Amino acid sequence: MMRSSTSLIRFLACGAVAAVIVWIGLTWLGEFASGSATHTTIKTAMNAGSDAGGGPTSWDTIEEAQFQEFARHQGWNDIRLVTRIFMGDDIEKYIASQIAGEGPDVVIASREQLAFFDEQGLIEPLDAYLQQWSDYQEGQFNKQLLDASRGRDGKILGLPVHENAPGVFVVRRDWLERLGLQSPTTFAQARELWRACTHGDPDGNGQTDTYGYELTMRTRGGGHLYSLAPFMFAVRAPWYRLDDDRNYVPAFNTPEAASVLDFIKQCYKEGLFGKDVMVRSGPSSATYRFFANQQAAMTGPVFIDWFDLVADQNGMADKVQLVPFLWLDEQARDRGIYGAVTYLTRMRCMMKSSSKKMDSWKYLQYFFSKQWLKKILDRRGQPIQRGEYLGQFGLFSNETPWRMIRNDVTARSLLDAEQVALVLPVEQHIIRTPLMSAWPEAATAICEVIVDYYNDLYPTAQATLDEAERKFQNIMAQKKAGKI
Repeated sequence: MMRSSTSLIRFLACGAVAAVIVWIGLTWLGEFASGSATHTTIKTAMNAGSDAGGGPTSWDTIEEAQFQEFARHQGWNDIRLVTRIFMGDDIEKYIASQIAGEGPDVVIASREQLAFFDEQGLIEPLDAYLQQWSDYQEGQFNKQLLDASRGRDGKILGLPVHENAPGVFVVRRDWLERLGLQSPTTFAQARELWRACTHGDPDGNGQTDTYGYELTMRTRGGGHLYSLAPFMFAVRAPWYRLDDDRNYVPAFNTPEAASVLDFIKQCYKEGLFGKDVMVRSGPSSATYRFFANQQAAMTGPVFIDWFDLVADQNGMADKVQLVPFLWLDEQARDRGIYGAVTYLTRMRCMMKSSSKKMDSWKYLQYFFSKQWLKKILDRRGQPIQRGEYLGQFGLFSNETPWRMIRNDVTARSLLDAEQVALVLPVEQHIIRTPLMSAWPEAATAICEVIVDYYNDLYPTAQATLDEAERKFQNIMAQKKAGKI
């Protein structure tokens, strides 16, 4: 148990995900343990991270009241809900609460956290519970989203609220018009646009202070891989997959992936990503900087869930447009070879240590009922909010769902109809990666090798991918041995 606890501390303390599930203070345990003897209390927990902008909000009291209303109609008069949104990373006390059997019954977890909890034996699979639910029996749950929520043993670990829209690109429409260029559709066309916006004056201010693509070379937590993902996925080279024995194996060591690294390296050497691309730091992703700094012609992956709001916040709504496809080349476009990235939202899962599993399942039935999910949509994304605080803008970005977990709840109606029509064709090319808790460590290792290649420390892209694959396999071996 000590090795598992140490691994849990190491994983959660890495800060790789914005919504770290923690249990703050043993004092909270006393509060939850001292419930009324006349009813059962279901304890749910989530964490808003260490940024004060991330919470707490009125989310907890909203849900508690809504649950009591739902429970009353269901005849569950003996059940109460206590929800807390915490700040900070007091990991040891969270682990202590689990060991003592006093932790939350349900946690709201990221994909990596859920996979890690499963590896530690802390998660109660939901398959048997779902099979007894009439809504599931009647086919009201999206099978693709459920499959994406399975662990290494094939069991469903948790239920996501929805899946984000496929990641696409965004380009400065006003710069295209000023330069007399068309929106790019291939890597080569994109590079020509980036060259024009780096060496020309697309913003008309008389200075050469613009560049082609907003990208980061930051390696910590796999920062560069986020910038690289739309290009790698476009050539159908996702980072990893599960083999027939359900072991994680690298999926990025392909000739097509090598061509992507060569493409990015050439563009970097030309200065098409800005002069300070190697030294940029901080939590902000390249996509956020694209809207905030307004110095680049293009970036990705962008999810249309929040595209409108962020563009509006930065006064760019009439200056940008979505680019759904950026094909490797004309041949790939003719053959329809493409891949797109998408992510599940944070998932609710039942803890194995819960002594009230059937009551916890009632909570999950409530939250994923048609009635409650419809209320979420009617609130235009509330109380669901993006876990990452948009500090540069001073506002939260409400998440508008794309593909809901329930088939009988419509989500796309809240998105702009023209954008949906533009992005919908990308959906058929989505590549869903399996859950993997060691991804933050693996992504960092892969990033370091790739960025070294841009700096000429490896002779070829193929040699780079070979070394990245060895690093990946070493991370997996350390994970299996309990060393990380």
